[in-house]
Parts: sequence; C-alpha cells; structure tokens
Amino acid sequence: MPLSALHDRKKFLAPPPQQAQWQASARGLRVALFCLAALSNAPALAQLREALQTPQAVQTPPMVQASAAGVPKATLHGAAQGKESGGIRQTALKPLITAAELSKQLEQPLLRVLDIRSPQAYFTAHIPGALNAPYGNWRGPVSNPGELPSIEKLTALIQSLGITPAHHIVVTSHGDDPTDFGSAARVYWTLKVLGLERLSLLNGGMKAWSQAELPTDPGTASVSKSQFVPSINRSMLAGREEILSLMGNPQTKLIDARPASFFMGETRHGAALQAGTLKGASNIEHDRWFAEGSARFGSEQQARSILAASGIDDKSTVVSFCNTGHWAATNWFALSEVLGQKQVKLYPGSMVEWTKQAEALPMDNVPNRLKALLIDAKLWAEKNL
Repeated sequence: MPLSALHDRKKFLAPPPQQAQWQASARGLRVALFCLAALSNAPALAQLREALQTPQAVQTPPMVQASAAGVPKATLHGAAQGKESGGIRQTALKPLITAAELSKQLEQPLLRVLDIRSPQAYFTAHIPGALNAPYGNWRGPVSNPGELPSIEKLTALIQSLGITPAHHIVVTSHGDDPTDFGSAARVYWTLKVLGLERLSLLNGGMKAWSQAELPTDPGTASVSKSQFVPSINRSMLAGREEILSLMGNPQTKLIDARPASFFMGETRHGAALQAGTLKGASNIEHDRWFAEGSARFGSEQQARSILAASGIDDKSTVVSFCNTGHWAATNWFALSEVLGQKQVKLYPGSMVEWTKQAEALPMDNVPNRLKALLIDAKLWAEKNL
C-alpha cells in the first residue's frame, strides 16, 4: 500500500448499525495487512526514517521541523513529477534554483542546503538550516587538487552531512564571480558521481540570497549521520587512458574551460609542468555562460547559442577539462545539466595531472623553450616577490 494513501482521509456516512461490526473488522484486517507489508519492506522504511531527520541547531534555530508521519513533498517551483525509489516518491528537480524558490523550500524535511564557503563565512551568516561543507573537503591534494578524493573519504563526508538519496541537496557558494560558481559546480558534480540525483545549485550563491534580503542565521547546525554508502559512477569521469583513446575521433570534443591565455600556452597553472592544452582541444571559456558582470548563470537562450557555436551535437562525446577540474565543472554543468547533453565527462586531474606524467602526452600550443622559461620566471616572481 503506498504511504501516500495513508493521508487520503475520505469521509463516509455513518453505516447502519448492522454494518458497524463488519466494517470495524475490515478496518482491522487492512491495518494488519499494512503492517505485514511494512515488515517485508523494512529497508525502505529505514531509509525513510533516516531521510526524515532534519538539521538540529547547535547555536542557531534549525529549519522548521516537519512531521515524519508522512512523505513530504520536496518539489521545487516548476519541478516535474518523477519516479518512486525505495518506497519514496522522487521528483525531477531543476539544476538551477533562485533564492526566492529556495526560500519557499526551507521547511521541507528532505532539504539539505550545503554551504561550501569557509567555516568563518558560514558561521557569520548562512541560510537557515544550511550545513557547512567547505570546498576544500571535496578536493584532492595540493600536488593534484583536481583529483577525486578516495571513496572512503567521500563516504565519511556524505554520511557526516546526513545525506541519503532521498534528500534534495542544494549547493551554495559565495556567489562572487564565475570562478566561485565553479566550486559549487564541482561539488554538484562530485555528488552526482556518488549516485545522488536530487541536486540543485543556488544561482548567484549567498550574494543573491543577501540581495533578496532573505533571512540568515549565525552559528552552526548539525545533523545525525546517515548510513548511505555511495559508489562512484565511472561513466562521468574521463581518465588519461580514455582521453588518449578518444583523441582523433571526430565524435569526440575535448573542451578546455580555461581562459584563452592558458589555452594558447601563454601561461600555466603553478602545479602544472607545461603550458599548452590537450591535443585537438577547443576552447569554451568557463565564464561565457554567465550574465555579464555577474556570477549568475545566464539565460537558456545564451547557453544554447554557445552550444550551437561549439560543434557539439547529440552524438558527441564531450570531455571537459581545465587546470584542476574546477572551471571544467562549470562547462560540464552547463552542457550536461542545463542543456541536457547525454555524453559529457569531466577530467578531474586536468592539465596538472596530464603534464606530470613521466612520458610527455600529446599537447597543442606548447611554447618553445625560451617562452617556457619566461613563463616560469613570471610565475616564480608572482609567488615570491
């Protein structure tokens, strides 16, 4: 029996006395059958109980608690109805959500707002009920920042945030500029790699929330740990060997998300050993998707115009990359989540990893030795002077 049926209370006329005893017995039988069905679906009920846990405030009021007696509606404004999973009704959510739309969802017990700013910024003011999950926790080591952390580390992080597949997860960052948007997009991508599908980004981040004069809380909030054990969806990642095998394939599009100076080999990331780009790559700078002068993702028409000029079609296999898989996450998000391209992968290690191999891998726009020395000198001066 669907859980939602428990909330449909139909009004009946009082039965005649001769039917009262029979109807009481029938109701008892239905309750007994429901209990038996519930016992046979214990994992689903356990998941529901876990999912319905909401953030508990430590130093600040939590989100309004909702009754766990029923299944809450976690739909966004304009969201379409979806499928059932694990006994819980799922909904299709928009990848981008405005501050106004999010403000209407704060009382939903299946909402998780992840604030990926620093602990200091989060502590000063955050969206009510939001949990702090600093961006650095989602990244690799200094030597290869784009590397995906181990599954053990990511599992511990997800569980500490009380996340289950039933939650609608909204990621927010500062909202300062397109580079900052990339951090939110990278966390969104990581969550999806881990099998979590009910995801959105707050368009414009905390800056948009503040500009809308919506309420904030100081301090921190916490939740009970979840028992969700994620696994990595490898189809969303591209590695060195796969990229090497795709090079030269006319259906492959290697998209460099970096500014033109990186793409043309005029500079490099401090952790990369060589300037230049992947052989055969084209350049779509990560900040082209945004409304001019802002950190808000632009219109669908703007996005489709960029897509039309890119040469990407429905048959294309796209690999998005940059220096460390940060700017590349914005291009991945735009192509995969906003525009609905089906075969879009992200190369997490990107050019830092590509240039650190013992044997040089194929590249374009590699500067000559003199120009490379000048780039090295400039980067040294910027770091040390």
